[in-house]
Amino acid sequence: MMRLLKRWQHQISNSVTLRSRKLLGIHRGYFNINGFEMYLDYLDPIDRTIIRDGVYE
Repeated sequence: MMRLLKRWQHQISNSVTLRSRKLLGIHRGYFNINGFEMYLDYLDPIDRTIIRDGVYE
């Protein structure tokens, strides 16, 4: 039960972050990843994982 609640909490926080960035119009921009400035879009799932983890291989 606790595992399910944590998963829901994670999904809700991701949803709120995604919606707020989309609403405010700050979903695209330059992000510092591994010492490089990269232009990424937070709405793109692949870019979102790069931004969230801060790692690009």
